[in-house]
Amino acid sequence: MNKYTIALLAAVILIMSGCSLAPASASNSYNANDEGNYEESLRKIEYSLIKYNYSDEDTANLMLLKADNYMKLGESAYALGVLNYVVDKYPETEAAFKAKALLQTDKTLRSLNESASQN
Repeated sequence: MNKYTIALLAAVILIMSGCSLAPASASNSYNANDEGNYEESLRKIEYSLIKYNYSDEDTANLMLLKADNYMKLGESAYALGVLNYVVDKYPETEAAFKAKALLQTDKTLRSLNESASQN
């Protein structure tokens, strides 16, 4: 093999290994959430989204996980912002459908609370 073929092969191997790390990075975010370490999960989500290129569906799912972390941390304003972002940025994804449902549930709960407090 000449040195150009070896260089090309090395580049392909590096690219392929980088692609295989993306799912592991996202998985680490979900694992931290499952363990109740929401701040760590948020950190890992941000790292994953910066470091790797995901499909719209995978990105939207990570953003949905981000909203879940914010909700569990009691940061509802951030969670609502992320949910709205998912709906606006990734409208054709399953995550956007879930985000819409969560937003509708939130609106319903707020209106029920408002009407209950008026009575």
